[in-house]
Amino acid sequence: MSDLELQADLGPEYELHITKEAMTTGEFEISLTQETIVLGVGLGDGITELPGTVEVEVDLTVNVNALRAVTYGGVYCDQTNLDHYAGITPFAGNASTTMRVTREGLYEDSGWTWTPNAPIFISDQGVLTQTAPVGAIRRIGFALTATKVNLDPFPTIGV
Repeated sequence: MSDLELQADLGPEYELHITKEAMTTGEFEISLTQETIVLGVGLGDGITELPGTVEVEVDLTVNVNALRAVTYGGVYCDQTNLDHYAGITPFAGNASTTMRVTREGLYEDSGWTWTPNAPIFISDQGVLTQTAPVGAIRRIGFALTATKVNLDPFPTIGV
């Protein structure tokens, strides 16, 4: 039997290491070659975000700015509704329209200046911050680079 090791790197990337080059099991002989395999998960019709993202549609009830956290009710997340987090707005939108927001996965914006490996929280008016707010908090991801985040929402703390 071969030895298997599953190593989780920072972000949603994984490597599988098999330490034997070949093995025989009854009628089968398995030979391994070193290759890189990339899997795209969660890509739907017309979605142009990075592989592995989860997007949801939200009916906006207020005008919203780009790159803000919104609820399923179509308003900004704040300390009173963190449990209703739906995702991050990709652009500004108007009330009474439907917007596809990114809830989980990799998201990149060239205007961001995050500190890599630090968590990202929701602040007032859906603003994303790396400073933990006072009171109820919700960590929704962490920065991989200055411009790329891994959205991975955690439950609300301190409610």
